[in-house]
Amino acid sequence: MRQMISAAAIGAVMSLACIAGPAAAAGQHPAEATQCTNVPYSWAGTTSIGPGQSYSTGVVVPSEVGVQLAVVAFDVSTVDPAPGAVSISIGGSSVSNGAAVPGGEIAATNAGGAAVTLTRVELSIDRCYQVDSAGPVAPAAPAAETLPVMPAVPEGGLPETGQATLGLVAMAVLLIVVGGGLQAAGRRRVTARVPGR
Repeated sequence: MRQMISAAAIGAVMSLACIAGPAAAAGQHPAEATQCTNVPYSWAGTTSIGPGQSYSTGVVVPSEVGVQLAVVAFDVSTVDPAPGAVSISIGGSSVSNGAAVPGGEIAATNAGGAAVTLTRVELSIDRCYQVDSAGPVAPAAPAAETLPVMPAVPEGGLPETGQATLGLVAMAVLLIVVGGGLQAAGRRRVTARVPGR
């Protein structure tokens, strides 16, 4: 008996999976596309950075959930003839063309052996996020239901349902009469008699 119940339950689950499969495939998700906005960030001033030291510019590249940041271009200006000794980082991540960065404060680090006077830092960063390239796909219209054909009503009467047979009618009348009699008997007044009177 348990095996039959288990087999029936498995069959029901498989039927639901077969029905849900095409239905899930029919409701396709809209395609996604990447939309980017290029934002410039810059710092200007005059500060001396010693060998191996870093300087925080105070300029912050904000990070947002779902937004990817990528460096498009960057430039460093110094008073000294060798600005290549200065490297830039955003939130602790090194900056290079095309690099993905997490967002955070822009800092400059002197990797050279002599002090460098920093005058300008410029960055161009793409802020990219996913957008739906198409509207939601409407579900397919349900198939039209076919209703059973009703029998024609004979002229001068209602169709026979097979429920009101003569035996059932007689039984119903008998039960109504017996019920009414029992109700009347229950309402009869009973006179109490006290012994000795």
